[in-house]
Amino acid sequence: MLRNIALVFLVLFIFVVPTEKIVVVPGLGSLAKIVGALAMLTWVLYALLGNPLRSIKLFHAVLFLFVLWNSASLFWSLDVAATEGRIITWFQLGLVVVLIWDLLDTRKLIIIGIQAYVLGAMFGACGIIYNYLGSSEFVYGRYSAAGQHSVNIGLIIALAIPLAWYLVLQKPEKSKITTCLRILNILFLPAACIGIALTGSRGAMVASLPAIFFIASTLGSLPLWARLFSIMTAIGGTYVGYLLVPQSSLDRLGTAYSELSGGGNLTGRTDIWHDAYLRFLDNPILGVGSDAFATVSEHRLVAHNSFLSVLVETGIVGLILFVTLFAIALFCTFKLPILESRLWKTVMVIWFLGASALTYEHHKPTWLVLALIVSSRYQYTDNNDDDPEPSEKHRAAGEILV
Repeated sequence: MLRNIALVFLVLFIFVVPTEKIVVVPGLGSLAKIVGALAMLTWVLYALLGNPLRSIKLFHAVLFLFVLWNSASLFWSLDVAATEGRIITWFQLGLVVVLIWDLLDTRKLIIIGIQAYVLGAMFGACGIIYNYLGSSEFVYGRYSAAGQHSVNIGLIIALAIPLAWYLVLQKPEKSKITTCLRILNILFLPAACIGIALTGSRGAMVASLPAIFFIASTLGSLPLWARLFSIMTAIGGTYVGYLLVPQSSLDRLGTAYSELSGGGNLTGRTDIWHDAYLRFLDNPILGVGSDAFATVSEHRLVAHNSFLSVLVETGIVGLILFVTLFAIALFCTFKLPILESRLWKTVMVIWFLGASALTYEHHKPTWLVLALIVSSRYQYTDNNDDDPEPSEKHRAAGEILV
């Protein structure tokens, strides 16, 4: 029973991740933090009662070392208060990864987790459109939703595009719920594109491009009616987007090529990156301390590049651990069936493109994606020789949501 409750809370947590700041309770934090804490407390109680847990893999061991290294940076941090806050975040993210690993241990449960994230992202995309229709701007000519920065929610939605299409490709069970979800996943695609356009985020637009290739390469595997519906939805969504998205947003998105080709400074990012490089040279091994770069930067801003942020804040050691985590996740994708392998490679490329212009290493979607990749690699299946058959308790936990 406790495992089932923890599983429900975890799925709710994944759902609210894209819009976690839509509800913030004073003294408790965001909705995602509250739901995540409930999932964690229930799971810990389940474990304390002596119930079996899945054994961790190399990925989790490296993540543990990465969290410890960030924690150790407190001893040399140039902003102790900021580092203390970030250490708490890292421990929370590490626990979320372990929670996903232990609870989402079957293919069906992983698909439920993916579906929860897509529905949350759809809620965010619709929120952007709603705010646009209500003339509620995030900044001039740009729109957002759920308390998120327009750039952050743009990447959140971009990550969900290939995930939604993957769900469309699944052979649905004969039920009204699965049929409705399949239609919603198809409708999410134009909503996502319109939402990203309204954010005015060039980074999110560029990051979402690999999803087009993933969709195009798998479109033929759908039945005829689904292909026709998807094409009609794409055409209709393009027309609606043309009517809906303001010219100012289109003009801003249109400058992406000139910015990337050297015609601009990426909205000041190149100056920040140069400053981060100089700070790295001052502390190449240890770094300036987790989350301390904004304090020492002459711009008083974060690094706006996840890998550079890790490098300047935790030094070469931290970057090696961080890159190792992504290397392990990438290796996992090669052990998956073709469709799942394409999916997660696409998601990783989208994350890489988006995180190259954002400080996104400590955001929940990053670790949600990595956790789902690792769980997909080691899911309990009849044909998996690396793991035993799931226990009766694992089976019972799966039946509650499947």
